[in-house]
Amino acid sequence: MIQEIKKSFNYKNKLNLLTALLSVVLLSALNIATAFLFKALTDTAISGTLEDLVRLIGYAGIFLVLYTIVTLIKRKFLSQYIKTAIFQYKNRLVRLILNKNINAFNGETTSKYISLLTNDIQSVEGNFVLGNINIFNQVLLLIGGFGAMIYLNWVLTVVVLISAIIPIIVTSLLGDKLAKKELEVSDRNESFVGLVNDIFKGFSVIKSFKVEAVIHENFFRTNSKLEKIKRERREMAQIVNLMAFVASFIVTLIVCAVGAYLSIKGLESFGTVVAFIQLLDYIVNPIQELGVALPNRKGAIELINKASKAVLENSGDKGKNKELFEFKEAICFSELGFSFEEAPVLNNINLCIEKGKSYMIVGQSGSGKTTLLNMLLGYYNNYTGKLCIDGVEVRDLSRESLYSLFSVIQQNVYVFDDTIEANISLYKKFDKKKIESVIEKAGLSNLVKEKGLDYKCGENGCNLSGGEKQRISIARGLLSDSSILLIDEATAALDEITAEKVITSVLDIVEMTRLIVTHKLKPKVLQKCDGIIVLKNGIIEDVGMYDELYDKKGYFYSLINISN
Repeated sequence: MIQEIKKSFNYKNKLNLLTALLSVVLLSALNIATAFLFKALTDTAISGTLEDLVRLIGYAGIFLVLYTIVTLIKRKFLSQYIKTAIFQYKNRLVRLILNKNINAFNGETTSKYISLLTNDIQSVEGNFVLGNINIFNQVLLLIGGFGAMIYLNWVLTVVVLISAIIPIIVTSLLGDKLAKKELEVSDRNESFVGLVNDIFKGFSVIKSFKVEAVIHENFFRTNSKLEKIKRERREMAQIVNLMAFVASFIVTLIVCAVGAYLSIKGLESFGTVVAFIQLLDYIVNPIQELGVALPNRKGAIELINKASKAVLENSGDKGKNKELFEFKEAICFSELGFSFEEAPVLNNINLCIEKGKSYMIVGQSGSGKTTLLNMLLGYYNNYTGKLCIDGVEVRDLSRESLYSLFSVIQQNVYVFDDTIEANISLYKKFDKKKIESVIEKAGLSNLVKEKGLDYKCGENGCNLSGGEKQRISIARGLLSDSSILLIDEATAALDEITAEKVITSVLDIVEMTRLIVTHKLKPKVLQKCDGIIVLKNGIIEDVGMYDELYDKKGYFYSLINISN
């Protein structure tokens, strides 16, 4: 799968890549040709004629036109290749993140993903995507340069080959250290992003408890560690550059000295020596470039592998190959038990939820009400007993088919930094009348009349009150075409009258199966339900209609009296 992620760089991008590579080949050939052009001009200046000079100037003009055309082609297709490669790579990572198991994702730090999609992407783009093209270009120049040198003078070429061993050995020794530093920077940046994220999200807590100084001290230490490792990476890169430069300078000095000796002795023309000096750029510079580019590429590959492993952990529907896109009969819990970190949460749950009916799930805090809903959503697979929808085990269902059956309205609402309409529809297309209907049922009519559907909610609904955010969440759930509606304390932030109106509207929807977790035990509302499920310490204490349970004067009776 990691290889598949790497392939995303070139998916439907091969034409751009091949054209860019072809233009690199042509430019490399033209660059090598400049050495022969300068050789010819030098030899003509020493022993040629005016006609020879005019002809060479004409060739130079043609050369310049060709070089300009090929450079423009390379610029266009290389730019398009990089844009498409990075676009597809980021899309693939985000798609895999969105496919992750929700419970597993909640147990991870988001800073890891923010870091790999921001800081790490820059390194991947510069050192891997563009770096691959640059390495290909430098290798071509190196091969072409040596080929041209052999053609001109094999003795000087042997001198160059022996001299070039020095920078190759130096850069290979330092390459692994630079790649290791690149990975350390990524890890430190992940911690830094996590701290910044915590500061902004917990700003009100920081101010309320007056811990600004402590938080700033934590930031100081984390920021210091990040900048320290970044400095070490820069210094390592500078050492690699310095060693490559020193080694390249030695190669140039040796070749120039030997070439000058051969020219003085009359063993080679001065034009050939000039050509060799020109060709040295295509030997020395590539060696120097490769000395940095190869370690950087290795570091970028480490970042790609790190990102791939992060997004592939607990990803997708591994082993979940059954599909169920329509709810027809019933949801059945049979001897179901569940423990979280060895602490029992649900025990011996036997229950049947019939299609099209409404059920209230009641009980004190910590009795397992929310966990019961989360079991239906497939958040936990390590339960004992059975949990089936129309006879199919929930843990065997693909997440896509499972989530198509449910709409969820939760107490903790996230509102996107977009319009009211976009937050209700979640960017899907719905009929206007349907949107107007759910706005009315969710108690959003006054807000929409006052602000309009195009009103921007702000980051996590900062422009809305808690109750308004809750109403948006309710409207989302009501708008869905799913078969089963789960409501988890969705009216907690609403006033009594609005909360009762919303729940009554939900209970009046006959085409959906409804499971509602609530602490607001209003007899008028409870009497409208088809069933009430009473939980106590993770065990079903009782199930039945309101009057039946109330008349027993048991645990449910106590809950009603305490609540009211």
